[in-house]
Amino acid sequence: MALATPTAFARDKKDNKEREAARRVQIMQQQFSVEKSALEKDKADLTEKADELSRQAESAKQSVAQLERKRSSLTKELASAQDEVAALQEKLHKSETAHAELLALHKQETEKNQKQIGLLQAAIAQRGQALGGCEQKNAQLYQLNREILAQYRDKGFLDALAQIDPLTGIKSVQVKNTLEEYRDKLDTQRVEGAK
Repeated sequence: MALATPTAFARDKKDNKEREAARRVQIMQQQFSVEKSALEKDKADLTEKADELSRQAESAKQSVAQLERKRSSLTKELASAQDEVAALQEKLHKSETAHAELLALHKQETEKNQKQIGLLQAAIAQRGQALGGCEQKNAQLYQLNREILAQYRDKGFLDALAQIDPLTGIKSVQVKNTLEEYRDKLDTQRVEGAK
């Protein structure tokens, strides 16, 4: 076997180095290829996750916008309901005030009517007493009239002549006395008119 010459040895060494370098480059390329595939897979996964998150974010934005519209609508409804409640409370307050005024007026009118009823009842009682007195006096007048009629009916011709007797005038005086007595009785039975 021939010994290698230093040039050949140097060339073999150089070739070995080149082969070694090529092998290392090839291993590195394989590692880079594997890492690139892994990175591309990670990138695809991350892109898919990013797209999913974007869709979720868009859905969340739409939900937030929808909730905001609903909140705005509910806020308006609440304000409207509060206005209605305030208006109803104002109406209720006015109604209560009017009711209290009507009750006070009714109480005043009732008291006034009670007083008038009391006065009317007293006047009726007084009129009743006056009417009772009038009935009593009317009965007495009736009796006096019957007595006068009885005396006039029983008056005969001689009584009439004696009454006009110019000499003695006794009967005439008796008739005048009787007339005066009946006039006094009638005056005591006279009912005075309401003043």
